[in-house]
Amino acid sequence: MALYQWHASTSQACLLALFVDRLAELNMVVVPSVSNSEQVYAVSSPAAEMYRCSNVKLVAAWTDRRAGEFQIDLISDEPLLLPGSSCGLLSLALQKLFPPI
Repeated sequence: MALYQWHASTSQACLLALFVDRLAELNMVVVPSVSNSEQVYAVSSPAAEMYRCSNVKLVAAWTDRRAGEFQIDLISDEPLLLPGSSCGLLSLALQKLFPPI
């Protein structure tokens, strides 16, 4: 299993608003039944070419809301050391949007 995890920060008060459009651009679908201003859960879109061989999931949640700090966990069913994995590529794209602190 591949797992990428980092902390990032924002001045925005709602994680859902922060992530929803950006994840859509990366072919990730936010699951509305378990996502809100405090946490976001998203899965790879079945139609996405990039993720066709893997099941990628994202969880983002506040670690210190007053300081604007949150944690991103990106998990897939791929081997961690697989070069060019969907999870690894998505992690790089997300780290450009939400740089690690």
